[in-house]
Amino acid sequence: MTKLSRIITSLILPKPASQTRRSKPAGDTLIEVMFAFVILGSIISFAYTGVIQARRSALDAQQRTQATFIAQYQKNALNAYRSGLPWNVDGGRPNFLEGGGADPLSPKVEGAPNVFCMGLNNAGSAWVLKPAANCSIPAEKLYGGSGKVEITFAPYAVGQISTSPPLTCTIAADTCKALQATIVVTWKSTSGIENSVTNTVVLTQ
Repeated sequence: MTKLSRIITSLILPKPASQTRRSKPAGDTLIEVMFAFVILGSIISFAYTGVIQARRSALDAQQRTQATFIAQYQKNALNAYRSGLPWNVDGGRPNFLEGGGADPLSPKVEGAPNVFCMGLNNAGSAWVLKPAANCSIPAEKLYGGSGKVEITFAPYAVGQISTSPPLTCTIAADTCKALQATIVVTWKSTSGIENSVTNTVVLTQ
C-alpha cells in the first residue's frame, strides 16, 4: 500500500476506540448546576414580580371603584341636603346658603370658596355640610388607602357654560340662582401614589 493510500484510508475509516478522545464523564459539572440554579431563580423572581404587580393593579382598581362610589354617595347626600332647605331666607332660619339645617354647626355656603363634605348631623338623622376638618376617609373604606372628600361651590349661570361668558354673580351677595358643587375624592394608594375622582352637580334655587 502506498503512502497516499494509507493517508486516505486513515481519513475514511474510524479510529479504534482506544485512540479516540476519552468520552465526557457522566453527570453535570458544577458550572452547569450553578447555571441551572440561576435560570430557576430568574423564573421564580419574574413570577413573583408578576403576582405582586397583578395584586397591586387589582387593589388600585378596587380603591378607584370605592372612591367613585363615595363621590356619588356624597353627591346624593348633597342633593338630599339641598332639597330639604330653602335656598336663602332672612331671619336666621336654616337655609342652604347660610347653613343651619339639621345641625347648628352646619357651615355657610356663603363666602365660598370653602371646603366641605357631607356627613350626618349630631343626632345621626339627617345630612348636613361638614367643614373640611371632618372630611377624612378611614383607610378601611378605601382598602387600606388614606383619603379625603372635598366639596367646593362656585357660581353657576344656568344655561351657560362656566367659561363663556364669564360669570358675574357672587354667592355672598345672593345674586347667584345656581351653584355648581365639585366633589373630589382624593386618596393615596398603598404604593404611595395620589389619585382622585371628581363628580359635579348643579344646585338651583
